Amino acid sequence: KTGQILGTRVREVLAEIPDLDTPTPELKLSGKVDGPASEFLRFIELSPVAERIDHFTAGMSATGNGALALKLDMPLAHVVDTRIEGRFRFAGNRLTLANDLPPLMEAQGELMFTGDRLEVKKARSRFVGLPLIVDVLTEPGGAIRARAEGQLNIAALRAQLPHPLFDHLSGTAPFAAQLTVKKKALELRVESGLRGIASSLPEPFNKSASTALPLAIERLPLDAGGQRERWSLTLGDALRLQLQRRLSAGEAVLERGLVALGRRALNPPALPDKGLALVGEFDRLDTDFWRRLFEEGHGGGTPPPVSRLELRANELVLRQRSLHAIELSGRQEGERWRFDIDSREAVGHIDWLPAGKGRLDGRFTLLAIPDGHEAARDATKV
Repeated sequence: KTGQILGTRVREVLAEIPDLDTPTPELKLSGKVDGPASEFLRFIELSPVAERIDHFTAGMSATGNGALALKLDMPLAHVVDTRIEGRFRFAGNRLTLANDLPPLMEAQGELMFTGDRLEVKKARSRFVGLPLIVDVLTEPGGAIRARAEGQLNIAALRAQLPHPLFDHLSGTAPFAAQLTVKKKALELRVESGLRGIASSLPEPFNKSASTALPLAIERLPLDAGGQRERWSLTLGDALRLQLQRRLSAGEAVLERGLVALGRRALNPPALPDKGLALVGEFDRLDTDFWRRLFEEGHGGGTPPPVSRLELRANELVLRQRSLHAIELSGRQEGERWRFDIDSREAVGHIDWLPAGKGRLDGRFTLLAIPDGHEAARDATKV
């Protein structure tokens, strides 16, 4: 009538052998199990089912409760051929698929499974405050594929991620995501046309709600064990980002990466051998705006670990002063940065050593510093 498996309660168990006279008698076992969702994940990983589903649930964690209805058909002469059929109902659960992904909240639905197949149809949950409809299916070869559809709502994102970036965005747009897990390697792709979202950010990121600006985010494993991965993000012709990371002791270590902005996003350079490179080409780049946005969003914290810089702009705004027809390149050499500048107002180089209070050395063949946003004075030799 009652029992216990791990931290779950077993009830309504029935075991019967319908025919003892047959040469191949079968034991039919059925029952219901209630308890914490985390215990069901633990049970799966400790049972032979884990091997059959390629340890799909090994890295997951869950809170909340669930209810399982389970049936087993066991050939007594060869129990290894036992057939499994189950339905797991869950409601109000929190499910974490991977440590470096936000959890699914308020998950509710039904998971149907056999010994070699999982399936979820139209489960509902919330991801960073956004409602999702999720389907999960086992594919030939053991891979698990999950598809999700939802609405990218800026107000909901702002409530979950209070970054000043969202003060310049508004509206709602549909998005679709696909997650594939095989042999602990996780692939993720998220796509949206962003039609329905308006942006008042500076060019090239400004847009009306009726205009599309295709967004694609992708995570791909670089080895079978999922210890090295590549993240990429494209935003129309405005941005291309690639990051190659290595997972070590539960933390992600950046090996190399590239951020290409503006016209350089159309034809980005190759990934550097190491470190993070930032390249861009613009008609106008207001570095004051982006500096304020970064400082407000990160509390003046550590900036991204850029080790190489290459920018071109018809106008570059820096500390409320404009430089024109500028080409700026910088590279990190140990703890020191070296910048080469070629513009209408300044030609030369700057060395910056951030240690202590910082030390700035510059050498120019041409330098004319404009006042505020006034037009640049005639350049003079110095």
